[in-house]
Amino acid sequence: MSRELQEFCELIGKEYSYFLYKNDESYPFNCHTSANLISSFISVYYEGDFTHRKLPAHGVSMGNDCVIDFTEFQFELSEAEKCKLKDSQQILSKEQLYKLVKKKPIYESKESRLFQLYTGFHEKGGLTICELYCKDYAQRISNPYTLEGFMQYVEKAFKFCKTKVTRNGLY
Repeated sequence: MSRELQEFCELIGKEYSYFLYKNDESYPFNCHTSANLISSFISVYYEGDFTHRKLPAHGVSMGNDCVIDFTEFQFELSEAEKCKLKDSQQILSKEQLYKLVKKKPIYESKESRLFQLYTGFHEKGGLTICELYCKDYAQRISNPYTLEGFMQYVEKAFKFCKTKVTRNGLY
């Protein structure tokens, strides 16, 4: 399964990141919205027990053998890069944005330091498993294993997910 999920992340990475950038003024600090969208989708089509987990000051998607995080790069941004992301006069291209996103791996295997760290947090009660809000949206997609199908899901579920995550105090 881990190979499939890694390939899935590679398939959607650039388009998904750019969608979040263009549609959420808080990007890349919208980790819980992203984690819930990703976890909901993966739990329907790839791994049923994939979860959205809340850490102190961050949210990630996590399964039994990997962590997926499209917003981890936020912790590596310089002040100049943060300003560039927020500058509405100078919109980044998909390639420019994805270069920033790839400052940190999106997919981390169970052998990674990050997976081990998060697993340790979980074992000590430092991670909260969050409700997945968008499984119903994911189940309605006709071609889920394609970029187009995934992006159709994101476009339909995004506003609902962002509202639920915010109202439930995950930020």
